[in-house]
Amino acid sequence: NKSLQELLGLSSAAMMETSVISLIHAEDRMLIAEKMAEVFGSGYAEAEARVLAKDGSAPYYLMSGRRLDIGGKAVLVGVGSDITDRRRIEVDGHHDQTPARQQSQV
Repeated sequence: NKSLQELLGLSSAAMMETSVISLIHAEDRMLIAEKMAEVFGSGYAEAEARVLAKDGSAPYYLMSGRRLDIGGKAVLVGVGSDITDRRRIEVDGHHDQTPARQQSQV
């Protein structure tokens, strides 16, 4: 995924050799390890965690994972969405309700 490669600053080959856990903020690694185990146990899990970006930031992502059985082997397939702005709004305690934002919520 090109977007993820750009965020992390890793080539496709480097991503294949990198542990997923090492890409997660240290404070969130235990949660993600537990959720990965949950995927393999129950078939699905989701969590919010910070990803370590190449620029030194740690944006929040909502991640979900599903277990797929491919050729008799269980694999985890995951998807993530940047929720940093949503988290910032929650922390600040107010919502941006501009007309454009209201339309996107419909």
